[in-house]
Amino acid sequence: MLTEEDVITAVCDYLSRRGYAIDQQCRTTQHGIDIIATQASSGVTIRIEAKGETSNRAGSRRFGKGFNRGQSRIHVAAALYAAIATNDAYLAPNDRVGIALPSTNHHREFISRIGMTLKTLGIAVFWVGPDRQVEVELPYPRHADDMDQR
Repeated sequence: MLTEEDVITAVCDYLSRRGYAIDQQCRTTQHGIDIIATQASSGVTIRIEAKGETSNRAGSRRFGKGFNRGQSRIHVAAALYAAIATNDAYLAPNDRVGIALPSTNHHREFISRIGMTLKTLGIAVFWVGPDRQVEVELPYPRHADDMDQR
């Protein structure tokens, strides 16, 4: 089961391998944008909201148990809201926004229902598999300086 911190770490590793400097990497006990990364060669900064598939807190009732369908829906909604708020508050024309989620059937189901809206808003989705491999859905045209699509 991937915690939110697992998702954040996997996406930061993915971005680092693609030439991004990690400017901010929040732990679940911190407030703010979960990931902020900048690619020096292009000047692109990406801000990402992340969610996990189980609780981070060892003492919680949900620790080690996957979130159910309803909880996954709430995660997608919360991540979407955070991405839209980030887009409105921080982004310069060259910047990007994204959400990072565990690659579960429930999360994928809810993202598939809002895929056109994500593309319209320019929100990338970073899928993190159980092996911590990252797959990216880019909503904007690919440029040489954008992340590789897998």
